[in-house]
Amino acid sequence: MKHTHGEGVLFVALLAAFSACADPANRTVGLSASNNERSEPTPSSAIEERVALSKIARLVAVAMDNEPARQHLKRDMRSAPFHEHKLELAPYLRSKDGKALLDRMVKSSGGSETELLGTLSSIRRLEFYMPVAKHRESWTGNSDVLVVSQLDESEPIVTFDESGREVNLDRNVAPEQPTLSIVPVETRFD
Repeated sequence: MKHTHGEGVLFVALLAAFSACADPANRTVGLSASNNERSEPTPSSAIEERVALSKIARLVAVAMDNEPARQHLKRDMRSAPFHEHKLELAPYLRSKDGKALLDRMVKSSGGSETELLGTLSSIRRLEFYMPVAKHRESWTGNSDVLVVSQLDESEPIVTFDESGREVNLDRNVAPEQPTLSIVPVETRFD
């Protein structure tokens, strides 16, 4: 399959978005119990955080098999007032607007809402969006969407499709499918 220069530019934009989100100067991480300041995770907690993020990303991807959840998400992202129509993941899932997505994630997890939100709270603050403008503009809310996640630039990008299968992305080829990204917060949501 032949790819155009434009697709390469889109993929570079996607990778640049991941890199920017992983910039240590912009990164926020777990709360320190003593003074509510952000602190760097320990190596063992960093591994646990990556595992938790992969679990959340997989559950979001599997939740994309549900038409109402996708349509709510599409509407909410398009109406988000932030650059690239970003949503802060945890507050969104806890909101009335994110209820359809949260319910699908809970159902797919086989656990409870409390357990799922506990997993989410073990991860630094996350934002959720489509980093590629073409994807944001053209996604009609269909189920053929990928969910990618990454905590740090040095780590591989973890990708899931709507069936929950891990997908390998070729860093040199832009994904044709709309791609939702879950990465550490860099946006000021206040």
